[in-house]
Amino acid sequence: DCLYVCGAFHAASRVDEFGVAGGGSFDVSPRSATTWQYGLIPSSHAAIEAQFGLASGSVSIAATQWAKNLKRTRVQPYRLAGQDGAKKPRTAKKAAPAAPAPPSEAAADRLSGFLRRPPVLDTLDEAELLGWSVDIVRAARRSGYAASTADAIAVFETSILLAGMRDRAKPTPYDFQDAAITCIEKDSVPGRRDVRRLVEIMMGGDRIGRVGYDALPPLARDVHDRLAPLELKLQQRGVQRALLDMNARPELGACSDVLWMLRRLMPHGAARPIMGERKLGERSIQESWDLALGTHQRALIELG
Repeated sequence: DCLYVCGAFHAASRVDEFGVAGGGSFDVSPRSATTWQYGLIPSSHAAIEAQFGLASGSVSIAATQWAKNLKRTRVQPYRLAGQDGAKKPRTAKKAAPAAPAPPSEAAADRLSGFLRRPPVLDTLDEAELLGWSVDIVRAARRSGYAASTADAIAVFETSILLAGMRDRAKPTPYDFQDAAITCIEKDSVPGRRDVRRLVEIMMGGDRIGRVGYDALPPLARDVHDRLAPLELKLQQRGVQRALLDMNARPELGACSDVLWMLRRLMPHGAARPIMGERKLGERSIQESWDLALGTHQRALIELG
């Protein structure tokens, strides 16, 4: 038995005990002894946009706004155990703390104060707009444009001017895109990409999520544990070369067995043998593999 939650929006089922006609006599049953098993599948911005029919780049812009608002409000987001970016617990010894004061109800409840506070109008964020201007000039230089620091300043000022002409409180990504095209793109396009495409890549670049080791399902964790003697960063994206010398290190024979199974079960390119073969009754003394388990992490999780 399993329960699969895809992360989309679902309609809530009707509960007879609630509503206008309900009696409100619903009793919550005690927690059962069921051991829940769950798994997270890494997704990408482009996959989310395709699933919900969103415009290209909208999820990337929303992620940027989310990160900026977290920094402004100093709210700690939820992070999985072992996820990249999570702060590691400090192990330094500290002095014995004084007797703790009883926690007040106001200090423990931070959500109520946040909900009672009126919304704050998001004014011009100069640091964010300056970062956009510098990034687009850097990308334009790599594409062959003769862009300079003066162009970055012009993009910054033109974005504010266009937002004011269009009766907006702050420049939107569309105002910034028009300003970049006006200030950087002169007569011709030196490369394959024009400034509009460079802005789309910068603002809506696709990002693929990654699940940390502690949040992986048991089968995926077991694969990482069995391949630990290879001393490779298996969660890192890209292709890594693994050299197995079973004559010098006999314990690598178990890693070879796992890699040959992954070659059959995983997509093409996840585990590709370069040297060595496996036939009935024969084993190679030395093997060489190209591994991309971090790139194909979703397929590894779906095996479980």
